[in-house]
Amino acid sequence: MPDDPKQGGYHTVIPNSQMAPPFVGNASNPNINPLHTVAHVQMPATAMQFKTHRGPLPAADELKSYADIDPKVLDLILEMARKNNDTQNVTARRNQVFTFIGDLSKTSAGLIFGGGCILTSYALAMHNHEYIALALATTTVTIGLGVLVNRAVSNKDTKLPQTEAKPDSPPASDDTPS
Repeated sequence: MPDDPKQGGYHTVIPNSQMAPPFVGNASNPNINPLHTVAHVQMPATAMQFKTHRGPLPAADELKSYADIDPKVLDLILEMARKNNDTQNVTARRNQVFTFIGDLSKTSAGLIFGGGCILTSYALAMHNHEYIALALATTTVTIGLGVLVNRAVSNKDTKLPQTEAKPDSPPASDDTPS
């Protein structure tokens, strides 16, 4: 399709200077509407360019324009960026500490509960309640192994993939026969 702008074609545009006057008609043929006989002009599609910037500071050219207005503004912007960075670092450290304390308390509670169940099953076995002791010990060990497997699987999903560098391997070649 030649008029498709996605393929670098042309848009059909009606310039204001060539707009038809309102319907006038004439005596010989009142059905003639000049609006239906408007001339079309072919104009090339224009390309648009966007600049994007991501970061705690404005782009370098914007910083320069701020400094041209008032050098104090640049110092204020840099100070705000430093304070923002410090706040983000404190928040990240705080999150790490709370995550560590949460994991430590969950692990400690699990070990205490599991150890208590194993000791209880041992005491039951010593007082001739072997079946109850066996059921309690089996359940405790099964739950403990399930927690370990679940933790290993969830840790595997959250880790980033690591690539191994092979220095002895030759670089890949595009000279494959066809």
